[in-house]
Formats: sequence, C-alpha cells, structure tokens
Amino acid sequence: MRLWTKPSAFTATSTPFIATTLNNIGWLLQSRGDLTEAEPFVREAMEMRMRLLGPDHADVSALMHNLAALLAEMGDLEQATPLMQEALEVRRRALGPDHADIVPALHTLAEMLQREGDLDGPEALLREAVEIDQRSYGASHPHVAASLQKLATLIHAQGDVDQAEAILRQSIDIRTEALGSDHRDSLRTTIHLVEWLLARQQHDEAESLLHHIYERSAASDPATHQRSAALLTQLYESLDRPEDAALWRQRATVSTSP
Repeated sequence: MRLWTKPSAFTATSTPFIATTLNNIGWLLQSRGDLTEAEPFVREAMEMRMRLLGPDHADVSALMHNLAALLAEMGDLEQATPLMQEALEVRRRALGPDHADIVPALHTLAEMLQREGDLDGPEALLREAVEIDQRSYGASHPHVAASLQKLATLIHAQGDVDQAEAILRQSIDIRTEALGSDHRDSLRTTIHLVEWLLARQQHDEAESLLHHIYERSAASDPATHQRSAALLTQLYESLDRPEDAALWRQRATVSTSP
C-alpha cells in the first residue's frame, strides 16, 4: 500500500515540517530502491528549504547533498557532481571553512569525481578533509583514520603504491590505538592493506595479518571473517601449498554457511 502521493500535494504551504516530511519520504523510497520516485520528493524538499531559509543556509546544503547523492546513485553524475560542488560551497559559507561538517561533503564530492575518472581533483579535497578532521578532533581520532583511508585508496589508484601504503598504515595505527586491534573498523582497514600486500607478493606479512584478522573477527564481523579465510586460500594456492589451501577453502565455505 502506498502512503505517499506526488510532492505537489504537500507544497501548497511551505513549512520546515513539510520540507522534512518530503525529504523523509524521499529517503524511504531511496532505501527501497525506488530512486526515480524518490528524486522529486528530495528535490522539492531542497527547493522548499531554499525558499524558507535562503540559498546559503547549512540545512539547504544538507538537502543539496542528499539530492546529489541520490542523482549519483541513479547514475546521473552530470547533474550530481555540480550540485555536490554547490552543496560544498554553501556549507563553507554557512559554517566556515574549517567546520567538521564540511568533511562529508568533501568525501562525497571526491568520490563523484573519481567515478568520473578524475584522479587528481579529489586529492586536494581528501587532504583538506584530513586536515579539518585533525584540527577538529585531534590527530588520533577515528574520523581522521577514515579520511586517511579514503586518501590512501585514491593515491593507490593514482599508482603511488608506496605512499598509499604508508597512509593506510597510518589509518590502521590510529584505529588500533583509538578502538583496539579487534574492532571491526581496525580489522577491515587491515584487510584492505593485506589485499595490497598480496598484490605486491609480500606474503609473510600478509599471512600473519590474515591469521590475526580471522581469529579476531569470528564473533564481531562475519563478512571479514569469511574474507580473511578466502584470502588465505588464495595465498596458499599461490605458494603451491595445496593442503593449507584446502583447509582454508573449507573454512571459507563454513564461514558463509547460514
């Protein structure tokens, strides 16, 4: 049963409550995968907020961000990227250039530019995100680690593997210190590093890390638990250790069983 109608049914009067309702309906539709139906609700919510608050309000930027992300999910980067750039600039004007709430917009815009094949433009955005996080939370905060991981992934895609690995190790160190080595975020960042180590045939360190990840993720993160077993299988196959490979193949299969 549908509990909504067209956005125009809500827009006879512009109020913050109606704008929020429109955005919530759009979010619900988006979460269900109804992207085309969601778009007019999110767009009308943004336009209503703009009429109510003016073009340079942080709440307007937030809804621009939502709409840009929706358009990107629909595959319409031609509309999404400039809208996300506008959302970022509005947020800078509304909050100031060093506000922590700018970081999500920097992350999203960098991701959109990467999807368009731009591997240079996003670097400045992600370095800015790291610097803002460091000023806002301190150098050893998990938010800093998250921005560093995104930067490392970009640098790796640019081809500078050594610099990327150094940055990713810094992210792991921060997460390990702040959250513990057994935390799922620490384990997931570490398995990201392992994949790079395997590509460089750095087998000894990769093997040691994978065993740690497998042991520590059993209860907290089944997906990472299974992934570590699968990577150990691949590692032992590449090293021509068929008995070890068979053992870990079985464990990977067990990890995926209901």
